[in-house]
Amino acid sequence: MRQRAVVFSGYSNSGKTTLICRLIEEFSRRGIVTGAIKHTHHPVTATADGDTGRFLRAGASQVILAGEGEAVLFRARDSATENRETVRTGKEASAPGIAGLAPPAGAQRFSTTSFVWTRPSELPEMLDSPLILIEGFKNAGTWPRIIVADPEGRFPPPDPTVIALAGGRVPFPGLPRFERDDVKGLAGFLDRILGS
Repeated sequence: MRQRAVVFSGYSNSGKTTLICRLIEEFSRRGIVTGAIKHTHHPVTATADGDTGRFLRAGASQVILAGEGEAVLFRARDSATENRETVRTGKEASAPGIAGLAPPAGAQRFSTTSFVWTRPSELPEMLDSPLILIEGFKNAGTWPRIIVADPEGRFPPPDPTVIALAGGRVPFPGLPRFERDDVKGLAGFLDRILGS
């Protein structure tokens, strides 16, 4: 399987997570299985709180929460997987919830795997998704990058990996700029740039 990946970066509270969630929803509508990677400087936990949970609820098939050298892979579980696991073990294997008991109605079902990593380029290899949206890792790798403007419309300075801008008022010459609400336009652009 050929994987395509793009990084979303920008100042804190610029709306990167919200934009990624909306893109996951759009790609899901288009039938494109999408995974996500979130880079954090906080301790890594195996609970789908915060941005990790938001990515899963938006429809990501898999999400990696990557800290410094350690990570957790969250895999969304569909009802077919749940049924096979229940038949095999006699118990529902899902989280959140207590082992052997079903989680509360409406709770996100997922499995987790913890692992260590040394290079950011190793992380996409852990995912089965053909499209991977990455938040963070702005200084790692050669992945194409989209900069998201902060609420005042400011962008961090672009570098050669930047392929587009989201939001903001004044675009940098030569870089396409998408309004933050133009999720369909940005998804189409990514599909053309990254290839099918």
